[in-house]
Amino acid sequence: MNWTKTAVVLLMAGGAWTQHTALTPRAAGAGPADRPSENIALDAHYTLQPAPNYEYCTDAGDVKQLTDGVYHQTEESLWTQLSTVGWQEKQPVIITLDLGKVKPIRGVSFHTAGGRASVKWPATIRIFTADEDKEFHEIGELLSLSAQHGPPVPTAYGTHRYWTDQLRTHGRYVCLAVWSEPFTFVDEIEVYAGMPEWLMEPLPGPGIAQNRMGSGLLGIQAGIRNRLEQDIQSLRNAAQEEGVPVQTKQNVLRELAAVEGELGQAYRTFSPDFRTVLPLNSWHRRVLGTQAWLWRANGLAPIAFWCSGLWDPLRLVGMPDMAGELAVEVHLMRKEYRAAAFNVSNSSDAPMEVRFRLSGLPGGDNPDYVTVHEVAWTDTANGVPVAAALPEIFSVQDLYRVTVPAGMTRQVWLTFHPVDVEPGTYEGQVMIPSGVGSKSFPLRMHLYPLDFPEKQSLHLGGWDYTDEIAKTNFVTKQNQSLIVRHLREHFVDSPWATPRTLNPYYPQVRGTYDAQGAMTTPPDTTKFDAWIKSWPDAAQYHVFVRVNGRGFPAAPNGSWAMDTPEFTTAVKAWTTFWAGQMVNKGLKPEQLALLLVDEPDEDPQRDHIILAWARAIRAADTGVR
Repeated sequence: MNWTKTAVVLLMAGGAWTQHTALTPRAAGAGPADRPSENIALDAHYTLQPAPNYEYCTDAGDVKQLTDGVYHQTEESLWTQLSTVGWQEKQPVIITLDLGKVKPIRGVSFHTAGGRASVKWPATIRIFTADEDKEFHEIGELLSLSAQHGPPVPTAYGTHRYWTDQLRTHGRYVCLAVWSEPFTFVDEIEVYAGMPEWLMEPLPGPGIAQNRMGSGLLGIQAGIRNRLEQDIQSLRNAAQEEGVPVQTKQNVLRELAAVEGELGQAYRTFSPDFRTVLPLNSWHRRVLGTQAWLWRANGLAPIAFWCSGLWDPLRLVGMPDMAGELAVEVHLMRKEYRAAAFNVSNSSDAPMEVRFRLSGLPGGDNPDYVTVHEVAWTDTANGVPVAAALPEIFSVQDLYRVTVPAGMTRQVWLTFHPVDVEPGTYEGQVMIPSGVGSKSFPLRMHLYPLDFPEKQSLHLGGWDYTDEIAKTNFVTKQNQSLIVRHLREHFVDSPWATPRTLNPYYPQVRGTYDAQGAMTTPPDTTKFDAWIKSWPDAAQYHVFVRVNGRGFPAAPNGSWAMDTPEFTTAVKAWTTFWAGQMVNKGLKPEQLALLLVDEPDEDPQRDHIILAWARAIRAADTGVR
């Protein structure tokens, strides 16, 4: 007889505890009544990428529970049950089932829950199959295939089984790529048997190696598809606005429909060096190119120069606002950084290179105190395109060059940093000498008779995390010193360090302690010292310590609980040591500031953690904040 483990879970403030566990027999064939055919995934082995990590349902049984045939039946949240497998991730979850041999497949199902506690329904579940060669082929998208069976509960907690019997494929391996940020929960997956003759049919599309099934590939494909779908719809709406000539409208709608018909190929096509810079690929260029037709029909010149509010976000789709004055103007002190910008829109049918120079300011053409950037359009995780990235461009033969794709606007960003220029009001010009027609417009700089101070009383920092090399903040050995130098040049004087530099839960920066909490071996200061050295003359040094409710983790058998005498003694010793290290570096303890808990929100437990640690730190009376 098959057996399954059932747990009774008590929900209490902020946590879950198992009260008792019992063994009950697994009913043969347990599961949905509308199963279309045999579940050939029952007791199948599977792999999970990344490993499950949601604390209230992660247990040793996660390696078997998804194919054990047992469905969650209670009213309690699915994610508090040990029979569930759960993740808290900002990347897709890849679940790959091994059916043991190549089998015909007519469908799959995925049983999950959502509707409360910030748990959302999946955004997509993509289905892939592979034969013995482990080359995966995309078969379909489960949410859209399951739509005919009805949606999940829209406004309240509930469980839902996404399922389809519309597949006609085969494979030994079935992969489900689930995108459900930030939580993914599932307690059962089924695969339904198909017809034997399907084994002879080829799998569709190109194969994808298993080691490329992670978040990079799937994230790129999902992002491209989302961007294409959004922009097709936005331009379709724009083409149907009042005043668009009938022929232009027809041309735009025809081209958008043509791209839409090739969407399956379009979102899968990108180069090995792909970046999320718009346009994303040739299909996206075609979509955005239809905007050029709309602009021309509305009277926009092939190349149009215009200005917008400096910090106003640009719209990827929409008519340029030509009503304002075409002039670049900046007001600033010497030794200060200030910016100005102008926009260039291309309503022709091909990319256009725009060449220009900055004339009439002190220092001659293209003065060295003005840095020129072309603003790159990039997509974002939430699907909102932004013109924000600032790659620098350099003059060649006395001219700057920017390329504007058809149907797009390119912003040119100018950063001014005059140091030795005499104060005054200067009237120069942005000159476009050739290529798109000779043109110029005003470039004004108002330089006040004041110098920006070398040391500021208003401090600047921004979680730069330059203390370690990590993918999370894209600091590398090659760019670390350049990033620090750039931030210091722009008046950042309150740098931040990650928990690894000071967090007492990392043994190397904690030290050792006796049974009463007194420090017996000092912490390793190597990482802290290197970080301090890279930021000489900073006004203050901020560390995200990220403590938690476990107390101080140096007790002989675990941790000293918060508010105990041993906890207070240990925290005081730890604080006193790091205050002394600040003094050893020629700094004041008051310059060290500790962020104990990030974003404490409304959870009273977090307030208790902050207060317990803060009381012990204050008791050390070192000046550390």
